[in-house]
Amino acid sequence: MQIFSTITERIECLKLEAASAKILLNNFPVLRRLDLRIKGFQVAPLRGGMRNNFLDISRFPQLREFHWTWDETSFDGLSPHLQRLPPLQVLSIDLFAHRGHLIITQCANTLVSLSLSIFESTENRGDQLDLPHLRQLLIAESDVETKKRLQISAPHLHSIFHGVHSGIGHAELELQHPLAIRKIYLWKASMNLASYPGLRSLLIQADGSTPEVVKVTMEGIKYCPDLSLIRYGCDYHVDEDVIAEKNIRAVIMNTIEASGHAATIEKFSPYVFPRPGSLTCSVCTLRAKENVND
Repeated sequence: MQIFSTITERIECLKLEAASAKILLNNFPVLRRLDLRIKGFQVAPLRGGMRNNFLDISRFPQLREFHWTWDETSFDGLSPHLQRLPPLQVLSIDLFAHRGHLIITQCANTLVSLSLSIFESTENRGDQLDLPHLRQLLIAESDVETKKRLQISAPHLHSIFHGVHSGIGHAELELQHPLAIRKIYLWKASMNLASYPGLRSLLIQADGSTPEVVKVTMEGIKYCPDLSLIRYGCDYHVDEDVIAEKNIRAVIMNTIEASGHAATIEKFSPYVFPRPGSLTCSVCTLRAKENVND
């Protein structure tokens, strides 16, 4: 640990797990990306040294990308006064965790990409997020049975990713500026496209267990006159998914024909929708950034 502390001044990207989290008590003057994966009991040794300066800008002046994967007790004991966070641009976090919402609001004016995890154990407080520069929003749900309401003001939001890891998605997204949305990516999740008349590109990934997802979503394309590209893919876990893929394409083609759209239909190789905080989430973020600049 002592040897490691001597090189922290040169580290630009860092992923930490378990007991190695104590390293965060050092200064990281050039660190730009931090991927932190710890459990509540592993935060305990840090509380004395980090309680009042967790991710303080004085120790992380260049930090711009932060991904935190935790359990429900990870934030216990940390100070609620997070007033000196660095200007984060990319953030992956649980919106309803103890300090999750607070971290988001503290860097709201600089966020460009935000990834949110929503779990059954999380509290639905109905908070509104004001994110003036946000361009990409990623929502991942897991084992959610009750509706979660997300109210977001993001006038420059360009792309939405929404995925459901198990069960049926219940996140209710309320955007104050839906007309700016140009691209939507869905993974086993449905969405009311009537709210996004400016949509130009739609990507749908499903499997044999979620046939209604495609049908429900496609019913809204009649409200999207500028929709010109629809890409679809099917997860291959069982043989039945080969049939499911044909059904997905049939639903898409029939809906487009009925609506009179002239959208291009493309098949793509499915990929696993990343959990916020995962390494693949960064790949997803990079792809989105490229798309945003189109």
